[in-house]
Amino acid sequence: MNLEFMPLIHALFKQTSPCPAKAAAEMMGMCTDEVRLPLIPLNESEKAALKAEMEKVGLL
Repeated sequence: MNLEFMPLIHALFKQTSPCPAKAAAEMMGMCTDEVRLPLIPLNESEKAALKAEMEKVGLL
């Protein structure tokens, strides 16, 4: 199970935390991905990569 989720874990820590976690929660309808400066939200390519990993493990 750990190996199955490792790509998702890497995607969640690709950028400064909590940005990827908030983006994932937004995709699941739990909150917005709004963060305060100096943090910035994920860009579209980072969101697409995170979404793909979430779909692979059945979170979306």
